[in-house]
Amino acid sequence: MRFGLKGMGIAPAAIDKENTGHHHLLIDVDKLPNLDLPLVATDKH
Repeated sequence: MRFGLKGMGIAPAAIDKENTGHHHLLIDVDKLPNLDLPLVATDKH
């Protein structure tokens, strides 16, 4: 799996830095979690 991003930087979720973000990879989920809420770490992501 390869993620990419143009025009922004990548930072961990706890870092609040302008023009940055991070990726999530969800594995074998039956339905998407509520993406308006923080994602809780599990064995699926």
